[in-house]
Amino acid sequence: METARVVAGPYAWAGYSLLRLDNGQIGKDLRLQDFTTSLRDAAKKLEANDLSDVEAMLLTQGLTLNVMFHDLTARMARNLHGGGEYRAAMECYLKLAFRAQDQCRRTFETLGALKTPQTVFAKQANINNGGQQQINNSAVSRPGETEHLPNELMEESHGERLDGSAPGKTGDGHSSLATMAEVNRPED
Repeated sequence: METARVVAGPYAWAGYSLLRLDNGQIGKDLRLQDFTTSLRDAAKKLEANDLSDVEAMLLTQGLTLNVMFHDLTARMARNLHGGGEYRAAMECYLKLAFRAQDQCRRTFETLGALKTPQTVFAKQANINNGGQQQINNSAVSRPGETEHLPNELMEESHGERLDGSAPGKTGDGHSSLATMAEVNRPED
């Protein structure tokens, strides 16, 4: 049962993949258990909110992608100045260079987001008028970018009533509360 839990867990297969990818290049005496232990230790650091390994990984990946961009650009330039007979190779190197550049940018954006997370300002207003309840929620990602949305329930258009029901007549039981005469007001 213990072996099945280990194999089904996240560390054994990742460790196996790392062992296969290394193929004895870094350390000839590395074992699967070494990789799984290292991965488990990294997960414990992450659970403790220690992102130093993640930040270091992103930094080294970004720098590696930058080197790839420059290497691919140099290969493209060699094909460009070599008489132009390898135009397809030149275009391929240029496309790969731009992909590496874009991935480099994205990697450093991710690293920046980890280092300085954005603050979210959330606003909520609960309005209850006459049994109709409205909740307005809005979230702003940066200070100063507040978007003012109209309160549609409370908004009044010219000639429309806020109350959706038709005007009623007074009842016979309360003759002292008679309907008032219409008033002619100047247009707004």
